[in-house]
Amino acid sequence: MYRKFGKRLFDIVFSFFGLLFLSPTILVMALLVRIKLGAPVIFCQERPGLKGRIFKLYKFRSMSNQKDKNGQLLPDIERLTSFGKVLRAASLDELPALLNVLKGDVSLVGPRPLLVKYLPYYTAEESRRHNVRPGITGLAQINGRNILNWDTRLALDTQYIDELSFMLDAKIIAQTALKVLRRDGVVVRDDNPMQDLNIERGEQMKCIARLMADDCLKYRDDIEVLLQEVYAINLPASNMSMDRCGQMAAELVDYLNNDSAVLFGAFENGDFAGFLWAYPRNIGSERRLHLNHIILKSQYRKKSFGNALLRELENYAVNNEFAGIELLCTISNIDAMRFYERDGFVAERTQFFKKVEH
Repeated sequence: MYRKFGKRLFDIVFSFFGLLFLSPTILVMALLVRIKLGAPVIFCQERPGLKGRIFKLYKFRSMSNQKDKNGQLLPDIERLTSFGKVLRAASLDELPALLNVLKGDVSLVGPRPLLVKYLPYYTAEESRRHNVRPGITGLAQINGRNILNWDTRLALDTQYIDELSFMLDAKIIAQTALKVLRRDGVVVRDDNPMQDLNIERGEQMKCIARLMADDCLKYRDDIEVLLQEVYAINLPASNMSMDRCGQMAAELVDYLNNDSAVLFGAFENGDFAGFLWAYPRNIGSERRLHLNHIILKSQYRKKSFGNALLRELENYAVNNEFAGIELLCTISNIDAMRFYERDGFVAERTQFFKKVEH
């Protein structure tokens, strides 16, 4: 009941009276920001929220607009002023986010809303952080805040989703208040050990590349083995022979030459990690991309490759004016269904089968 109704009601009541009670403080801080840093007073940045929908997060500015000789903004740490450090250390820069809470973009408690550019770098498990509204504070913030490494921080986000309750939210709010008063776990210096998630994981996940016919020939053995693996696991009682998997890998070359297939490969340190195979399909007057396969070698699973492959396919769909992406998934494949649901896919049909006795 709390997860479905009570949490949102609590957010509305708390944020409304919080904005009312803190309005003198907010006005004073706005004036100080205007004097110290100039306009604009409020910093707006797009962040992914519930179900990955993008919203604008409000904060007080904490950085200057200093630029280099080429007119480019200096790195964040060089633009972070001493006044801005005080704002961040006391979490006063977060006060405008109460308006986000009142609007329903954000909750008081939940996984912190991170940058949009991080979306392709979450694992399927970590993507669950978008199954709830992001929060001003959360489980990660009371267990180290921004001195945690990414793996630990994102694991705490999904732990929060599994354990969500009123008592947990109350505990997190109380401990957050204590940590802010003690300035515990805050890093505002220039020796912050954390890299951006896209940089840290980008070093692991070297590239996602669209493959042409020549590339398909180059990686045909890998593709054939992966096709054999997926059919052997998912269709053990089917009439699909392993030889047929080799034929399918060979046919991909013809499909690519005829522009009737789209193939993206995932690579790490030059090693072929897996691939995504889709093809165009017309549903009435609507053009869709049908996702036929997304398969990764076992050692590369749970390392964000699947999500990154899907992002590339989405970009291709947008750039080529497809209405969307479709796929078929058996209801018995729970892991696959959860993966696609977390990525925003919605079931359009359910397949049923009843075995009859002879």
